[in-house]
Amino acid sequence: MAWLPLVIILLVLFRIVRRIRRYQGLDRSGRPRGLGRAGRALGGFGLLYGLFSLLDSRQERRNHRPNDRLDGRDAADDRDGLDEFDALDRLASRGSRPPRRPEEVPPRRFASLSAADQEAAIYRLAFENKGRLTVSDLVLATGLPAKEAEALLDKLVDNTRIGLEVTDAGIVEYEFKEIARRFRKPGDEAGGSQSGIPSV
Repeated sequence: MAWLPLVIILLVLFRIVRRIRRYQGLDRSGRPRGLGRAGRALGGFGLLYGLFSLLDSRQERRNHRPNDRLDGRDAADDRDGLDEFDALDRLASRGSRPPRRPEEVPPRRFASLSAADQEAAIYRLAFENKGRLTVSDLVLATGLPAKEAEALLDKLVDNTRIGLEVTDAGIVEYEFKEIARRFRKPGDEAGGSQSGIPSV
């Protein structure tokens, strides 16, 4: 219903212009005599009010959908709520949010990926986390239940490329050794773990 104030304003402006033309006549240039600056100011105000209402309603719609970011959707992906202004919303919001990276996999689609694609997505996530992942990292990125995320990571552990470590705080970390090596500084020891915690 964000378009309703805009339509009302346009109808009022149209009626004002019609009355001015009807009762005051036209000057030599064909413009209504009384419309001058006041009419242009009124029209400009109506246009600004309509645009403000549109942007305000767009923000209000986004505020009512707080889980869009958490489940991988954004306003452009929601096809159930299309209205007249969605194209304008997408155009206006392109600069206001960072573009989605092509490697991001929305959580609701992660479970439907093939095993190879799931593994590739996990490796990309490990790369973003400098070669270390926890079950919680995978749960947050994919939306999978914790037991499924843990099972996926446990399947990948081979102690050659991917190892399992327990920190002093008792947190289980999966170290992707080839990826973690890229983020080590030259002074770090070649073997062993990055944090000095022995591998399990």
